[in-house]
Amino acid sequence: MKKIIIFIATVIILCSSSCQSIKATTIPGQIYEGGESIIYRNVTVCAPAVAQTDNGYVGVISTITVTIQSNGSGRVFVDTLPLTQVDMQGSARLAVKVASTIVENDKNVNIEPFTYDYFFVVRTSSPIIGGPSAGAIMTVATISLLENWEMNNETIMTGMINPDGSIGPIGGIPQKIDAAYSVGAKHFLIPFGQGTYTELIATTENINGWTRIVTRQVTRNVADYAMNNYGITVTEVSDVYEAVENFTGYKFFFNETNKTITTEDYLESMEPLATSLLDEAGQAYDDAESKFNESNIPRGYPYYRNQVEDRLSLSKENLERSEEWYEQNIYYTSTSKSFQSLIYSRFVNYSCDFFESEEENYIEDLIKEVQSEYEMASTKAKNAEITGFISLQSIGAAQRRAGEAKMYLNAARAAYENRNSFGFDVIEFIYNLAFVVERSKSVGWWLEIGSHFNETGELKNDTLETLH
Repeated sequence: MKKIIIFIATVIILCSSSCQSIKATTIPGQIYEGGESIIYRNVTVCAPAVAQTDNGYVGVISTITVTIQSNGSGRVFVDTLPLTQVDMQGSARLAVKVASTIVENDKNVNIEPFTYDYFFVVRTSSPIIGGPSAGAIMTVATISLLENWEMNNETIMTGMINPDGSIGPIGGIPQKIDAAYSVGAKHFLIPFGQGTYTELIATTENINGWTRIVTRQVTRNVADYAMNNYGITVTEVSDVYEAVENFTGYKFFFNETNKTITTEDYLESMEPLATSLLDEAGQAYDDAESKFNESNIPRGYPYYRNQVEDRLSLSKENLERSEEWYEQNIYYTSTSKSFQSLIYSRFVNYSCDFFESEEENYIEDLIKEVQSEYEMASTKAKNAEITGFISLQSIGAAQRRAGEAKMYLNAARAAYENRNSFGFDVIEFIYNLAFVVERSKSVGWWLEIGSHFNETGELKNDTLETLH
């Protein structure tokens, strides 16, 4: 049996060497040893990700080679290089669980997914940020292998996989489209409801001999970005069934069964959070609007009042979109829009206080307050207990959000230390502080979400030590 395992591991590594020439090619095989017959199939897919560089975030391509091997027992193995964050392990485990439940209920086949073992080999040229955004493509690849379906080699996807089979939202879509083009993609799948993105645009204004760079946020269309820049078609997909159809052309026809993929758990965990955040965002917007209308923020150049008012409008816009998604029971997207609205409302409140405060140490005190908020969230994420693969994924997501909050906090601190230099943008500085607070608060959401799901496997201390 050792010879068989070593042979299969060699196949996996060879097939994952490059995504330039292989984007989705299924490789089947059969091995005989001592009267035993082991069947394996593998497929290598490209997964777009986002990496942090000295110049900001850029899109990168990871190759994920997924292999299924018969005569197994449902075990999941993950190998990553370079080492990625621990939530990649949870994403792979959840991908297998969702794929197995779907295939088991397909009335056109008689497949027992728990009789296979699953191998995921992840390779990338630079350290990537987290693993949840690859969850959906790992699920599609696993389903395709179990069903023995070919995958379209010009289609690439990004998105989380949720326990109910829906595709959850992710970030960095424009950067991921850039990366997809580098490997010849013609079709890009994104989570439903993420058809737009916000971009910071810097413009130069010259008034009465004074020149100033002003940064504004504008909303862009993802499909337009992909088509105009690269000729790539973008399709929004709401669940893994739509994703599978786009990749393979096949649709599912299910047996009647009482077995579900924990949809009830998913709704139970997300609906209260979406409800709470929507209420909070609504109250925050009302408070911000009232404070802004009563404020005395300067109206003249450099037009601080106009910039603050623009962000108040963005708070309202995101709040309204959150309400629309909530009414459709799309709680992840509703939560995301509430989050954006909360950031803008907090920014407006901070801005009003800043321009009207008579205290000399207002900014220093605000930075200390924001720093404290971040430290509490970071400590909570670091000390969270991992009890299984579901909590592994949710805690990994929480830790990444704490890391993002730290990045914005560092940017705000660096800007404030150079506040006397030309080009200090007080609007961007205040926005960064507002982002830190709301992102820090979101750490608690992710830790709480994980507690609503039944764990898919017990993790022992010696197992955790091997996860990277």
